[in-house]
Order: sequence, then structure tokens, then C-alpha cells
Amino acid sequence: MAKRQLGGRPVGGSVLTVLAAALAVATTGCGTPGEMGNGTFYYECSGAGDSDPACTGWSNRGDIPDRIAVEASFRVTFEPHQSQIDTGIDEHSIVVEPASWQRAAGTNGTFRLLDSGTHSLIARSDEGTTIDYVHVEGRDVAGVGLLCDVSADLDPLVLPVGQTAWLVAAAEDQDGWELAGSMDFGWRSQDSAVASVQAGASVRQRGIYGEAAGTTTVEVTVGGTTREVRVEVQP
Repeated sequence: MAKRQLGGRPVGGSVLTVLAAALAVATTGCGTPGEMGNGTFYYECSGAGDSDPACTGWSNRGDIPDRIAVEASFRVTFEPHQSQIDTGIDEHSIVVEPASWQRAAGTNGTFRLLDSGTHSLIARSDEGTTIDYVHVEGRDVAGVGLLCDVSADLDPLVLPVGQTAWLVAAAEDQDGWELAGSMDFGWRSQDSAVASVQAGASVRQRGIYGEAAGTTTVEVTVGGTTREVRVEVQP
């Protein structure tokens, strides 16, 4: 996953352009080889939609992202190589689970990392035999990246009355890397009479609509971290 520092990056054109840029950390669909060499782990995107920046509409699964947000929801599955199936392993009974339930939570292959650092996910047979494993990196959310379709400058975001600016948000770690995983995003205008928040295609996308001339602040919150954007609405 390439490093992404979203704030201030020039983006023009439609909402689709913004979404495409925001989803630049998308998985490739190839999967990640297990470290024992017995199969492939897949990062599943089914049901995640645009709430996970590692997922796109082009593929339902891919390789393990470089960094996953702590407390974000994600799904990992495993497919053994034919050599393992030939030994009698039932591929349909394989389960993926964390090496430590004290550091991760989840059921049926859907997980949440409870702390930052390196985590191991293990593929086991129905008899409890370890078939393979893979490491994933959990990172705390330290910032909120934003992309805008009408302006690269969000300090402040300037809007005429009656115009909508579309924003796409992403959770970032302390190094400015965009983090994978499905999370809830909170959006709030401190004065909706000046600028209101309009629903978008996902929890990561919202429209900021200029209601009346004035100044207000829009807050975007994810993973306990809030970013404020000053909005100036002009007549």
C-alpha cells in the first residue's frame, strides 16, 4: 500500500475522481502468500463497500494491506494449495483466527485489532492443526486525511451560497499513511445554517453545502481523532 497523505492534494473534477484518488490503496486481488508456503490469505471486501479504502468495486478480495487501523473491521480468508488438499485437509473447514484473542476480536474470519503492532493470523484445520499464518500490522488512528472535489485548499474551504463541495475522508496513522479497515466516520457542522452536511455514497463521503453567507467549522471524526475544517460561505 503506497503512502498516502491526503490533506492538500490537488484533486479536480467529479465526485468519482475524488473517490478514485481516495481508493488508491486498493487491494490487487492476488492475495498474500502464507509464511509457511501452504496457501494464500485474502483480504475480503464483501460488504465493506467504500467504508474501507482498501476495497474497490473492481474486486471483492485482494492482498493484505500494509497497515490496518486499530478497531477497524476487516475480513481475512485462506485458500490452501492443492498439495495441502491432497493430504486430506478439508478446505471448507479451515478457519482463520488470531494468534492472541487478547489482542484481536472477531468471529468467522472478521476481525478487529485491539492494539497497534504486529499481529499473527493463523489458518487452522477443523482438527486445530496450523496450516499457515500471515502477519498484519495494526496502527492507531492519529489523523484524518481529506480530499475535496472543488479545492485543494481546505484552510479554509471557500464555498459560494448554493454550492456543494464533496469531501472524502480517510483514517491515517502518525506517519500520514492511509489505514485500511472499515470504520465509522462522524460528520458535524457547528452551524448548519451556514454550511450543512449532506449524505454521500458512503460513511467516508459527505457533501458540504453552502446555506448562507458566514463562517463555520465542519468536524470529521474517526477512531477517536477529529479534524476540523473551517468553511467560509460567500454570497
